[in-house]
Amino acid sequence: LLLIIFIPVITFGQDILPGANTIVVKGVSFKEVCNKLLDSNYSIQKKDDDLQTVRTEPKVYPKHWNAAYVINIRVKDSTAYITGTFTAPYEQPLTSAALKTDPLWNGEPVYNITTRKGKPAPKSLSGYPFSLINKFALSFNKPVEYLKL
Repeated sequence: LLLIIFIPVITFGQDILPGANTIVVKGVSFKEVCNKLLDSNYSIQKKDDDLQTVRTEPKVYPKHWNAAYVINIRVKDSTAYITGTFTAPYEQPLTSAALKTDPLWNGEPVYNITTRKGKPAPKSLSGYPFSLINKFALSFNKPVEYLKL
């Protein structure tokens, strides 16, 4: 009986691997992923129905840092592999022109950052968008895994 009670905690409450850069959501379809992106106020920049890949438009961080992030998703065998990248300009306000010029960080991978004690550090430049992407992944209410690829 206890095993049945704790299965959802084990499946949905998994600790995030330090340095994880890929979030895996099982039991989803490509159409479901695309609809969830749109419902979560992401704009789709590129979508390939044959390869079942989708990329969002750059989205400016809601708070902290002057940067933008992109979500990349591939669905294979009812499993979504979610990664992200971020771009941050060098000492200038983030505008669409700043994203197109020579930013200091351009297309850098998003990953889970932790402190020396192993606690999440979500306010870091690459850790903050990881926490936002993770929030999106958890919104499916499906089993989630974290990989360091």
